[in-house]
Amino acid sequence: MEWQAAISEAGLRIAGHVRRTPVATVRWEARTARFEARAVRFKFEQMQHTGSFKVRGAFNTLLQAEVPEAGIVAASGGLLSAGIFDRIPEYSEIWDDAPNRQRISAHTEAIVHWAHFFGLRDGDVIESELLAPDRTVLASSRHVMDRNRATEFRAAGRRRPDGGWAAGIYVGKWRLLRNGAVVAEASISTQIE
Repeated sequence: MEWQAAISEAGLRIAGHVRRTPVATVRWEARTARFEARAVRFKFEQMQHTGSFKVRGAFNTLLQAEVPEAGIVAASGGLLSAGIFDRIPEYSEIWDDAPNRQRISAHTEAIVHWAHFFGLRDGDVIESELLAPDRTVLASSRHVMDRNRATEFRAAGRRRPDGGWAAGIYVGKWRLLRNGAVVAEASISTQIE
């Protein structure tokens, strides 16, 4: 079967089980020796029930299979959002607009990197590092989950040193480990001028 037909059939099969998400088309005007101007399309799959496109494949597979009498359990875990801010964001803010600063003043009181995880299990490990422009570690953390949690918000940072922040790129790194394997990771940066 050709792939276009397989995709069309899968779309019909899952239609009543997933959300129809919008597509935005943006005209990309940058022209280089390698690329011509073109339209770029963005599909907003974060609006699915699961916050991801993965539900499409899961439903397509399950709707073609015989479900055992005991049922099916799907377990996942990962990163919902992450950012760098000039303070610890309120929990409601991370749901509303995921605060992140692309640039921060050298005089800001603090640099805080944060992450919001989902589907955590007892024993999962969340690790973080906040790196200065010279790649020295400004802050680090390691948290072992002591129970299953639907979501977990973590933040780590540093108060402004005397004399202000050094100019350059600051990087926040987050990792979620399960049984020693990386389940999700993120690297977020901000610039201080």
